[in-house]
Formats: sequence, structure tokens, C-alpha cells
Amino acid sequence: MAKNLMNSENMIFPDESREIELVEIVMQVEVGHAQFELAEEEIYRKADGKLIDTRIALTRKEWKSGKYVTAIAKHYPMSERNKAISEMVTLTQWAIMETAQEKMAK
Repeated sequence: MAKNLMNSENMIFPDESREIELVEIVMQVEVGHAQFELAEEEIYRKADGKLIDTRIALTRKEWKSGKYVTAIAKHYPMSERNKAISEMVTLTQWAIMETAQEKMAK
């Protein structure tokens, strides 16, 4: 388990059941058949509902069989929020350029 999901107050075990709740969608961009989302998530211990940690999740979802399916997910601690936003901007710019090149080649 990633060390950034553990804090000094309570250590969690890798096999411990957790509940992940979406707190806020920071950014969401759709390019072609892909959707990029940057969101704040809270992680709770399933057994007692105690908040374990809060993190930033960067996900890329692809359109498959009539719905979006998560293809890639990367997580950041809240202390790296600005880094996560920067990577989201870079990733979406890359996706826009790739889509534009595909359209121009047709």
C-alpha cells in the first residue's frame, strides 16, 4: 500500500476494507472518447467509518460498450494538489494535440 495513505495517527493494513467517497471534482475534461477527471477523495475504514485519509485522484476514463470505464488512475496526497493539477493540464493538452493530429491526418 502506498505510504501516502498512512498517517502517524493510524496505520492501516493493506488487506483492510476501505470505502472511497468522492468529495469534489476539481477538473473534468472530455477529449474525443476519453474523459480526464481530477477529484478529491476521502478514504474511510469500512468497519467503523473512520476517516483514514484524503487524497487527489487523477483518472482517465475511456468510452467502451456505452459507458465510461476507468483506464488509468493515479493518486496524490493533498500536499501535492498543485502537482496533480499541473499533471492534469499537461495530460489534457497532450490528448488534445493527439486528437487534433488524428483529425488533420484524415
